[in-house]
Order: sequence, then structure tokens, then C-alpha cells
Amino acid sequence: MKQRIVFVMCLCFLLMNGVLAQTKSLKGTVKDKLGESIIGASVLIEGTSQGTITDLDGNYVIENIPAGKNVLVVSYVGYQTQKLEINGRSVIDIVLQEDTEVLDEVVVVGYGVQRKTDVTSAVASIKKENFTQTVTSSSPLQMVQGKIPGLAMSRAGGGDPTSDMTLQIRGMSTINAGASPLIVIDGIPGGSMSTVSPNDIESIDVLRDGSAAAIYGSRGTSGVIIITTKKGVADGKTKIEYDGNVSFDQVSSTWDLLSGDEYRSLKESMMNSSIKLAQEKGQAMVDYGGNTDWMKEITRTAVSHQHYLSLNTSSKHSRTAASLTYNNYQGIVATSGKEEINGRISTEFKHFNDNLKVNLNLAYTSKTQVPIEKLALRQALIWNPTMTPYQEDGSYTPGADPLIYNNPVNLINETRREDKYNTLMGNAKITITPFKGMTLTGMIGLDRTESSLAWYKTSKHEEMMMKGKSGEAYKKSALNETRTLELTAGYNRQLIDDLNFDIMGGYSYQEFINEYLDATNYDFKFDDNGYNSIGSGAALKNGQASLDSYKGSSKLIAFFGRVVFNYKDKYLFNATVRHEGSSRFGKNHQWGTFPAASVAWRIINEPFMKEQKVFSDLKLRLGYGVTGNMIDQAYLNYVLFASQPIYAHNGSTSGNAYEPTYAPKTNANPDLKWETKKEFNVGLDMAFLGGRLNANIDIYQRKSEDLLYKYNVPVPPYLASEMWGNIGTISNKGVEIGINATLIQKKDFSWSMNFNGSYNKNNVEKLTTADGDVQERYELNLASPMNGHWAVVTKVDAPIGNFWGFKYAGVNENGETMVYQLNEDKSIAMGEDGKPLTLRWLDAKGSEDNKTIIGNGMPKYYANMSHQFRYKNFDFSFLLRGVFGFDILNLGSAYQGSPTFNRVDNVLKSALTSPIYDEPSITDAVVENGNFVKLDNITLGYNFPIKNNKFISSLRLYGSVQNVATFTSYSGQNPELEINGTVVGVDNMDAYPVARTYSLGVKISF
Repeated sequence: MKQRIVFVMCLCFLLMNGVLAQTKSLKGTVKDKLGESIIGASVLIEGTSQGTITDLDGNYVIENIPAGKNVLVVSYVGYQTQKLEINGRSVIDIVLQEDTEVLDEVVVVGYGVQRKTDVTSAVASIKKENFTQTVTSSSPLQMVQGKIPGLAMSRAGGGDPTSDMTLQIRGMSTINAGASPLIVIDGIPGGSMSTVSPNDIESIDVLRDGSAAAIYGSRGTSGVIIITTKKGVADGKTKIEYDGNVSFDQVSSTWDLLSGDEYRSLKESMMNSSIKLAQEKGQAMVDYGGNTDWMKEITRTAVSHQHYLSLNTSSKHSRTAASLTYNNYQGIVATSGKEEINGRISTEFKHFNDNLKVNLNLAYTSKTQVPIEKLALRQALIWNPTMTPYQEDGSYTPGADPLIYNNPVNLINETRREDKYNTLMGNAKITITPFKGMTLTGMIGLDRTESSLAWYKTSKHEEMMMKGKSGEAYKKSALNETRTLELTAGYNRQLIDDLNFDIMGGYSYQEFINEYLDATNYDFKFDDNGYNSIGSGAALKNGQASLDSYKGSSKLIAFFGRVVFNYKDKYLFNATVRHEGSSRFGKNHQWGTFPAASVAWRIINEPFMKEQKVFSDLKLRLGYGVTGNMIDQAYLNYVLFASQPIYAHNGSTSGNAYEPTYAPKTNANPDLKWETKKEFNVGLDMAFLGGRLNANIDIYQRKSEDLLYKYNVPVPPYLASEMWGNIGTISNKGVEIGINATLIQKKDFSWSMNFNGSYNKNNVEKLTTADGDVQERYELNLASPMNGHWAVVTKVDAPIGNFWGFKYAGVNENGETMVYQLNEDKSIAMGEDGKPLTLRWLDAKGSEDNKTIIGNGMPKYYANMSHQFRYKNFDFSFLLRGVFGFDILNLGSAYQGSPTFNRVDNVLKSALTSPIYDEPSITDAVVENGNFVKLDNITLGYNFPIKNNKFISSLRLYGSVQNVATFTSYSGQNPELEINGTVVGVDNMDAYPVARTYSLGVKISF
């Protein structure tokens, strides 16, 4: 009996021990060699389907591990797979080693991250190690210029350090509302890139299609650019880094104008011409005896320098990244420039086994810049080259006609301008993991910019002398503030074998506050105080000064959610929705809903792909998303009143004989609502040769409806003559291609290449008001003698960016411009003799009947190619970028390409052979092919071999040349023009000169 009892007890003990062995759990973290968490790593029990993937912090937990000898298999694309025997352990932390240089990186998407292989939308991600090695980078996005398909950027200002990059993702999808992509910095939507030092950026992710951008709802129509800054390295070490450089800017391209001698030669040839009109123009030309290059008089070789110092440190529970940046950019136009200081600190704390995480980010930017007076650039191009800047007594040479001509040297020297911006941007985020798979996040943020814009024109300023003023001052103080609160909750788990599920929901609140105060005054006793004593001008006492102020606010509230399914790492599904309300819209349409869904098929993981040897990755994507766009101003849904002149008030009992008046400015529209963009996207991602060659292609079709537009209405019945409404529809379709290749990978030599190209075509499908009126938008009223001529038109069934003018028919025997007569359908009218009918420009210019579309300034094709080489310790890179399929309306050629109009002007050298002698005209003769290719950003660096040095861990010297060469048939100064808005491809001749930049720098780490 005792033996039976002992046997039963032993059997129960063994059974219990087996049960305990089967219910054993294992947890740990998966990180890379730098201590960074690896998200989405696969952790499996070898020989079974039992396992999981790591969460946002690299953590994993596996329950119910079977008894026996088990091996843990940990893998992640781009890293070496590790196998470890469990041997009864309950905690195993793993450090994965890189398998290749190019990792299958994590991509930042809206309110979260995903593995690149799991992304189902058109998302491009560039990490810091793949940034273009731009030495002088006043805009962070220059570091990814030419690397992201569909992202077009230009800096029409050329060498102007105060100008910003203009950005466009997948063409123009609006005509009035915000056309630039939404910028998200460390989770705060609506940030400014000017607050971020390029050296502080960890990654830049671009959400290109609607299914990716819909999570941002009303501001995702033009795409989303997500900037993530450095957070410090969790390796327990302290690292100090310095990066500094000095650069020299020189004018590389400008308008080809006549010298003083060439001007005299032209005058003589015209006076000897057999054409009477030429003789008259030649006699009107005035030779003052000088020989001045006016552009050289106002430009210089600019010297700039940049300095960046950073500190990264970490401990067991925290990591911190701090940096200080100082930039001093000098412009090639005298007095222009920018000086800025940027400080940033980012700290992360982890406690309670990493279940509580706190992130603090704080950045402060102080910027002072001196923009150039554009009038000085324009005057430098038209001033007679036989005149001199100064007269014999040292005073400025006055213009021949002070109403038209101002001495450009005078405008530069006698204008004092200073714009100051102080921006504070910060956020605090707390993340709690109450139990496995659940994540709760709360974030508050503040983005506050105080600005002061001021200029002063001295009593010696030519405009002041002409108007009889003793100096004039202007000053404006403004505040722009965005307050953000966002709460999110996420949960992920494995529902069944091979099916992973992730859900996220959130709430967002943003309040926008804008206010300003500005004042103008003139007639000062002396110029010394400039705009700093604006109240001392006599115009204030005479009641002729101006004073204005404004304050407005608006709110944006949203509820959003996302659900993600991943089945066997082959079938991927992602759906989002955002329900959003804005106080900027009419009471009938303050809320909008923006849904999106996308799927992907990782074909490479199908059984039938096991034996093939062509692809190392293959994924098909399909997405659809709805995004919105909203107006930048508040209160446009209400009746807005504007101040009117002050009138005498008879019989006033207040003792004031005058009363201010107001009148309606715009009408109320309770039906004013969002612009809505609906977009389909089909994409294919491919990898070959073990990941050394990667390619992707995306095809998209998008339609933007309910376009916001301000149009004229009759009074009465309306109170005001203008009204905002939703009237239009624009469609875009296009193709994007991207290729990344490691062509050679040897011990001492490597060569990698990036190529991308895109095509986009847009069409205006509707411009109809609620009353049924078709609106045609005419813009860019040209200067005299073509004033009254609108050079750009937006029409239905035509693309954005069309030029509006006459068809050139040559010149008559008198040297006068001839244009073709047109039929009602805009075809060339034919006479009874079968020949085209023509008429003089002077007779046609007063009518719209013979004007038609004469070109289009919106580029259709973009192509970019960058190469990176490494030989031992040397590295070398360069960028080629091209823009094709567009025209340029060359107003320089129109006004100064022939010896016409007022002959006190200078002209382009093309005027020496021009047969035209009457006044300037707008015809297709001044429309040129704008295609160009630029060789940009050549960089050569040397990395010193540092061994066994206690202080220096790395040292690099580098040099760079930017804007090396431009290959184009365009005859103007610069074919690279602004791409945002409906007025594109127009060269106004007052653009900042193009600069070539030579730089030398050093980067050292301790």
C-alpha cells in the first residue's frame, strides 16, 4: 500500500513538473550593437510556429514554452539571425549584429512606426547615414534633395540665404489653400523646418499618397513630411561632436546685359538704321560716358560659416541629446544675410522595467535676417550702363526719371532692414505600458514664434528725395502660436497563429493664435535711430502715419484610429480614419471624415517563390485614401468688415468731428468646407541580389474636389463684392520610380547609386460657383507698358500654369511686332487668299479676342541621380538633378530682349540682333523651353584612421562645391523657378542671382 502511495505521489510530481515545464515563459529585449531597440524582430522557438515580434521598445514575451531542449531563433531583415539555447532561462536579452550595410529600416508613419517591409502605402524614408552630404544647408530638406520620388523642391532665390525651399509632392492639387506639405517635427503637426538644425535630424519620412497621409486628415492633401530628431544613444557612453565649415559664394549666373561700350555701339547702329522707328529710338538713347556693370556694383563674394556642437549621453534609465548650432550666412547681394542660433535638448527616461517612458524635447531658435530689396535687383538690370553710381561731388547719381529709375547702389546703401524671429518649440510625451501589448501615450506641445519685421529708408534714399520725405520707417511685431494636445492608445497581439493585430486610436486638439501690430511713419529729424524711434516722425502728428493691429484664433479637433493586420508576413492590411472639426469653416460643414485603406502582398514569402533566384524581396501594394485641405486664415466663413476712410461727422456731441467707418469686406458662407482629395495608388517594391539592388514604382490617380476660391459676386444681393466658396476640381495622375543600388562593395572600394524619376499631369475639371458661374482665374498683371495684361490663366479642361498671350507673327517693315488674328476656337484666322491674318501688336493689345494659351510653366518630369564612392578613407559624392516638360515666360526677354520702349534702359545682348523696335509685347516669342539638368553638390571627404586615441574617436575633413553647372537652352538667369501656386514658370527678372558655393569643413567626434 505504501509503495502504491509513493508511486502515485511520484507520478503526480512528474505530471506537475511537466505542466510547469510546459507553462514556462520567456521574455527579454532585442537591440542592435548601438543599444537601439529593434522593432518588429521575429522571436521564435525553433521547429515550431510559437513566437512573437518585438514591440516599440524591442521587448518580447513568449508564453507556454514546451518542455525539453529548446532553441530561440531571433531574426530581422538586415541583421544576422541568432540561435540561442534557452537552457531554462526566463530572461534572454539579444544583441543583433548587422548583416548588410543597408538595413530594412523602421519607417515613421503617422502616430507610429512600421517595418519598411510591412508598409502598405507610398512612404519614403531617408536615414541620417543616407543624407546628401550638403555642407551649407540652410534647409534640412536639401539633405534629401533628389532622393525621394515625387518630392519636388526648388530654391528660386538661388543664393539668397533668407529664402526658403518651395516644396511640392505629386504636383499641384489646390489653387488657393495651403499647397505645401504638412511638416511634422517630433510628433507636432504644423512645425517649421527653420527651427531644426540639419545636423540634429535622425530621419526624414515622406508620406506621399492618400492612404498614408489620411491619418492627418484636413492637412494631408499636399503630402506629409515627418522629421525625427536625434534622441541620444543608449550605450552608456558620452559622445561629443563638432561640425564646422566655412563657405564662399560667388555669382555664377546672371542676365547677359550690355556694357557701356556695347550700349554706345547699339545707339550708333540704330541711329544709322534705315528704319525710322529705330532711328527715333537711337536718338532717344543717352550716353553719359561711363561703363558700369550695375550687378557687380551691388554684389560681392560672400563668406559664411556654420558651427554645430552636440552632446550625447546615457545611463541605465535615460538618454539625452543636446546640441547648439550657430550659422552666419552672408548673401552675394550687399547687405543681405542671415544669422541664427539654434539650441535643442532631447531627453528620454525609462522606469519600471521600461513600462513608463517620458520624452522631453525643447528647441529654441533665434534668427536675424536682412532680406534684399528686390527693387534694387530690378533697377540694376535696367539702369543705363553708361551712368556711374556716384557723381563727382560724391553724391548718388540720380535716375533719369525718378518715377521709374532709382539708383540701385542708393537703394542698397540707404535701406536698413532687419527681420527677427524667435521660436520656442517643445513637447512632453509620456508612454505607459500597463500590460503586454497595450500602450498609452499623452503628448502636449507648444510652437511659439515672436517676430519683428522692420525697415527704414533714410533721407538720402532716392524714393524719399523724390517724395520729399525725410526718412520713412516701418515696424511690425507678430506672434504665431500653436498649442497641441494628443492622446493615443495602442494595442497589439497575436490573434491566432501567424496573424498579428495592431490597433490604435487617438484624440488631437490644436489651437492656433495669430496677432500683429504694425506702424508706419515718416519725416524724421535725423536718420540715426531708424525704425527704433518710429513715433518721432512728423507724419504721426500730421495724422498721416498708419497703425494697424489684428488678433485671430482657430481650433482643430480630431478623433482618429488605425487597424493593422499581418498574416504570415505575406498579407498586410492597414486602415485609418480621421474625423476632424475646424472653426475656420462654415457652421454647416465644420466636420469632415477622412478614411483610408491599403493592402500589400509580400509575394516573396509565397511558397512558389522559394526556388526562384531573381528576387530577394517582392511586394505589391494597393491603397486608397481621402485627405483634406483647409484655408490658412480664420473667420473667412463670416462677414468680415474692413476699416474705411474717416469722415466728418456734423453735430457730434463727443467733441470729435470725425468718425471712423467700416464696410463689409467678404460675405458669410455657412457652407464653406474642406477641400477633399481622393487618391488611388498602386505600388511595387522589388529587391535583387540579396538587397544590393532595390527598386520601386508607384502609379497614382488623385482628384481634389471642392477647391477653395475667392471670387466676385454682385452687390446687392450680397453685402460685399467678394466671397469665399468651394468651386473647383483638379485631377492629377502620375508615375514615380526609385532605384537604389550598391554597384560595388569591396574592402577598399564601394560605389552606390540612387536614381528616381517622376511624371505628373494635372487638369482643371471644374471652376463653378454655387450660383453656376464659371470662374476663370487671371493672374500676374504685367508692368508698363503691358499693364492690364494678365499673363497667367487657370481654365477648365486645361492644366494649371498656362501662359496667356498672343501668337507671334514676326515684324513688319517698320520693325513693329505683328500677331496672328484668332478665331473663336483660338485657331489662326485665315484670309480669302488662304494666308494667316495678322495685325499689329499695338492694335491688338487692347483686346482679349486674339489672346490664347501660349505655354505652360508647370514641370511634368523630374529625374535625379546621385552617386557615392568610397576608396579606403576617402569618400566622394555628387548629385545630378533634372526638370523637364515645362516652359518659361521670359519677361526679361519681353522687356529687355529688343531695343524697345524707353531707351534710357539697358537691354540684353540679344537686343543687338533683334528686328523689333516698338514697345514690349507678350507673345509666344518670349516663351522658352525651360528644361534643365544641374550638376550639384560635389563633395570630397577624408576620414582619418583613428586608433587607440583616448580623446578622438573620428575625424573627417571635407570640401564641397554646390551649384556646379547648369545645362539648359534657356537664355535667362536661372531656369529653376518656384513651383508652388498657380503662377509658375514666370521669370520676372527680379530674382536673387544664382550663387556657386565653395566650402571647407571639419567633423570631429570625441
